[in-house]
Amino acid sequence: MRFLALGGLVALVGLAGCPSSPANPAPVPPPATPSPPDWTITPTGAGGLVIGAPDAGAGVATGPVSGTAESCRHVRPSGAPAGVRAMIVDGEVVRLEVSQPGVETLAGVAVGSTVAQVRQAYGDRLSELPHKYTDGQYLVVDADAERQIVFETDGERVTGLRAGRTPEVRWVEGCA
Repeated sequence: MRFLALGGLVALVGLAGCPSSPANPAPVPPPATPSPPDWTITPTGAGGLVIGAPDAGAGVATGPVSGTAESCRHVRPSGAPAGVRAMIVDGEVVRLEVSQPGVETLAGVAVGSTVAQVRQAYGDRLSELPHKYTDGQYLVVDADAERQIVFETDGERVTGLRAGRTPEVRWVEGCA
């Protein structure tokens, strides 16, 4: 409420539309919706999963996908895009795996990218090894002394990728 003086008269005026009026405080905006986790794959993790963190600390595993031994298993992280799973070894997240298009590395490489695109994105940091089972190759990026990204190819395109710590990131059969 405010007082308004008009030619010797004092009038009490309500200011219903005024946001600073005590009778009508400014509306409080709704709480912000948290952003979904970023599932861009890096050698150190993605989507809230950190390579080297205890799997219980990650708090996102929805159950085994494969491997029943406690020492090594694959899990599907809750909230992860299709085709993403994590490898857990001795209770620790050691690598992330991507088997379907839609999830990229920081350099923009994903399942379905061409070998040429991987070579262009990573240049001199890339080493190539023959594929164990096909005519393709493994394109390996050393992030540091303990972490790598491994792109599995059919010779033309990326068919899968793994990121995490060595030696586990290079285990071709995973927990088998």
